[in-house]
Amino acid sequence: WGEYQKRKLIELGIFDDTQVEVTGCYRHDLLKICNERNIISKKKQIGFISNLGAINIYDDRSRLLAADSLRNCQGRYYPVNRNLEDFYWTYYSTARMTFEIVDKIIFDKKKNIFYRPHHRENINGYSYFVQKYANKFFLDYGEFHEFLFGNKNICAFASTSLLEGLMFDRSVVSLNAINEERIKEHFNMPNYFYPFLKFCKNPKSVDEAVELLTSSESFFVEKNFKEEFDCHVKDFFDHPHSYYSTQKIAEIIDKTCDKENIKINSIPLLKIQIESLKKHIAHIAYKKRNLRTNKLNNNFCPWCHKDKVEKARELFKYMES
Repeated sequence: WGEYQKRKLIELGIFDDTQVEVTGCYRHDLLKICNERNIISKKKQIGFISNLGAINIYDDRSRLLAADSLRNCQGRYYPVNRNLEDFYWTYYSTARMTFEIVDKIIFDKKKNIFYRPHHRENINGYSYFVQKYANKFFLDYGEFHEFLFGNKNICAFASTSLLEGLMFDRSVVSLNAINEERIKEHFNMPNYFYPFLKFCKNPKSVDEAVELLTSSESFFVEKNFKEEFDCHVKDFFDHPHSYYSTQKIAEIIDKTCDKENIKINSIPLLKIQIESLKKHIAHIAYKKRNLRTNKLNNNFCPWCHKDKVEKARELFKYMES
């Protein structure tokens, strides 16, 4: 994506300088297009990005099964030499604060919330809240770029989506600071507290967060952090850039895979096809609910299975123009 990853790949001896190209992040192409087209929300909408997959599990399995599966995952799902209940504590704490904020925004401020569940979550887990907050609480499980540009203010706990919001001049609020000190007592993984969160608005209480999110004012990267932020996203994502990452990657592949000079080995391609087929079969099995996986992560996003080909055609058509 950026010079940072390129430096690391070379320093670790994985590749040499001639083997690494900086392309930016292709996921940002759609955000870049939305920005260029000036697709700015005209409504006072509040977008809430959720990440409660550990307690609202996508395949609705027993929490006991999930706890048993994670007991030996120290260092990955919860910190080494810590207890599994510390991991769950952070999610229940986050859920409690989430709905305290939602209560105040909907009942006190009379504002709507557009709530985006994480792809690890069970979309049906929110049916109770759709009823509780009738006609005020809307689930959003469409495309992320449409969500980001369709809401005036965006909020989340620790999420890289906040960084993308800042990159494209959206008003974003990190809710992580509200309970940060207590979370550190239970969940001491350094990467949980992303370094870029300091670039966001960081309210220290539920009431302060509600006031920010319902404000008519727009707020961007703090002035005293602007230079550092620009350097951060340039180093990690080569942002901003004039090219489209998707197009640049395609051109590099086209140039590298010159059929006259390179004989493509069929074995790796066969392995890729087999892995793709296995995922496709697992996806079909999941949809039919005849197979359950022990994995916590949902790689298939079954509640967001749209026609990506049409989206890709739209993207390339715009780039060609």
